[in-house]
Amino acid sequence: MHADKPSQAARLWSALRSRAAHSSPLRRPQTAHPKAIDADQFAATSTEGHLMAVPQNPAPGGCGQRISLINGSFEAPVVSNYEIRPDASHNDPRAVPGWRTTASDGQIELWHTGFQNVPSDDGRQFAELNANMVSTLYQDLPTTPGAKLYWRLSHRGRQGADTMALQIGPPNAPVEQARMTDGNTAWGHYTGEYVVPPGQTTTRFAFKSISAAGGNPAIGNFLDGIVFGTAPCVVLTKAAIPEGEVEVGDVITYRVNARNEGGAPADNLVLTDDIPAGTSYVPGSLRVIDGPGSGGKSDAAGDDQAYVDAGAGRVVFHLGQGATAQQGAAWPRPRTRPTEPRWSSVSASNAPAPAARSRTRPAPPTTTPSATPPTTSPRPPTPPPRR
Repeated sequence: MHADKPSQAARLWSALRSRAAHSSPLRRPQTAHPKAIDADQFAATSTEGHLMAVPQNPAPGGCGQRISLINGSFEAPVVSNYEIRPDASHNDPRAVPGWRTTASDGQIELWHTGFQNVPSDDGRQFAELNANMVSTLYQDLPTTPGAKLYWRLSHRGRQGADTMALQIGPPNAPVEQARMTDGNTAWGHYTGEYVVPPGQTTTRFAFKSISAAGGNPAIGNFLDGIVFGTAPCVVLTKAAIPEGEVEVGDVITYRVNARNEGGAPADNLVLTDDIPAGTSYVPGSLRVIDGPGSGGKSDAAGDDQAYVDAGAGRVVFHLGQGATAQQGAAWPRPRTRPTEPRWSSVSASNAPAPAARSRTRPAPPTTTPSATPPTTSPRPPTPPPRR
């Protein structure tokens, strides 16, 4: 990722604009990093009630090793209808990034959402575990012994009830963690945890086909929305514009950049930022600069993803793809190791200067990720297979 272009998981916001109201001259620091947040303030739970993650708000660089799958929702390469592509072991531009298969032909089958009336569960594509034969789909990841990893996935049958096994462990002997059996009318959702045992520096995360309705070895076991890795770790940085001394009546623009340096998405992400003491909020200045839902926001609650909480003296943003006026959405992990963000320029409008000068110190924003349980609704049965 280039420093001058935020990644999907590194988005930039203008949190608020406030007008100076103090009467003594002070100098404001150029930036302020948020303090650490007690982990007890965070919780991300799955649909089954397991603890999904305990995110933190560390200083930049404080998240430790990030472990995560590549291409967990099979969004690459882009296909139309369905296509069978080589796995990641092939030096082929058509290969599926991240994933490998034990199939002797080394092929992986991808479907586009809606093909044969089967919807994806996450994104616009998903995979079929049985491509041309019964096989195991897997990724090998570098891991640190003792690390706690979190997993979740979506599974669905094709012609009826299909069964697969989730295996995690050393590449030469992964251990079965669970078996999933699902029909062809809805996606099933599963989550869990895994602690890397002593001495295991490489961990295999694998799906083994057990059985498929109809008995055809080339049909069965759809997969989507796969996560395996370290917990979400949301890093916040904040800046105030202009720098240095400000005068009573000056307008200060505060900007917050958030990025998830963890290995799993942060669900239902909500960012709050206190209006600094000695300032008053400038109405109509809320704005998402970059990312899902970018653009100006109203001050009122309930009509878009941000609002001013006047009673608490703060502004609130619901963040992520699909965030609403009621809740935040998933904030993805970076595709690559993130770099420090670049603050894009914003002009600050200055009011006539009285004799007294003042400053405000940007207060640390906070995020509160938690899980919103996914819902399922009955789907029409899958039509007869294409082959």
